Amino acid sequence: MDFKDIVTIQYGGSSNSNKVNRNKGKSLNEFPNSYSLLDLETTGLDPNFDDIIEIAILKIKDNDIVDEYQTLIKPDVYYYDESNKPVYVSEYIEKLTGISSSMLEDAPQIESKINEIIDFIGDDIIVGHNVSFDINFLYDEVKDFNGTDLSNDYMDLLKLSRRALKELNHHRLEDLSEFFKYEYNAHRAMNDCLATFNIINLLKLYISNNNIDIRPKPKKRYDLSKIKSDVIDIDKDNYFYGKNICFTGKLENFIRKDAAQICVNLGAACQN
Repeated sequence: MDFKDIVTIQYGGSSNSNKVNRNKGKSLNEFPNSYSLLDLETTGLDPNFDDIIEIAILKIKDNDIVDEYQTLIKPDVYYYDESNKPVYVSEYIEKLTGISSSMLEDAPQIESKINEIIDFIGDDIIVGHNVSFDINFLYDEVKDFNGTDLSNDYMDLLKLSRRALKELNHHRLEDLSEFFKYEYNAHRAMNDCLATFNIINLLKLYISNNNIDIRPKPKKRYDLSKIKSDVIDIDKDNYFYGKNICFTGKLENFIRKDAAQICVNLGAACQN
């Protein structure tokens, strides 16, 4: 299992349990032909508390790889061992990614690399698998050390594969690799970039050959003004009788249609 898939399971696809307002670009619903394909390895799930330990980017032009960028990143010290030697990653992360504290000891810190990364990506669309996870981490570093927003538009392989391959129970990179019979060596950033690039091409071909529409379906909006009361005797002294009701915001315990029906049964008229 890729580390980012843990985020998908725990947070249903969100990469951060604490809501942070980020001025990111638009999430696209189609495959670009030219883009920067991004993958990170990190010390944990939350950009507020965890650090990047590896960055890999593939530069794609007209569906061909034309350049690549890869670097380890030295994170904050996790703890000091008995000999007062700094430890940078937990045993779990080391086992999962294969990146050890000794590998990170002489790696550059993120602030010395951030401008290189920004320049390499440029104005490209950013592509990845569960890419919001990667963008959130990188966005915060760009904001902290460059003072700008990483506002590139982006495309998420995870999102589009869910629309195209509805028969799959999960859409992790390993699941997609198994579906397409692609040999996948996980958990290092460049390997994940290469796997994502190849699976994107396989998925595009599959979508084309099977005439699959991956465009988002428009949300059906129910006309609340057309709801009629299904109650014969209405108490005209109740608070709602004769009122015009309009719901705003999220309802905690009802879907909007059911809440509107209750109000109409009390003699109210609902508006959209």
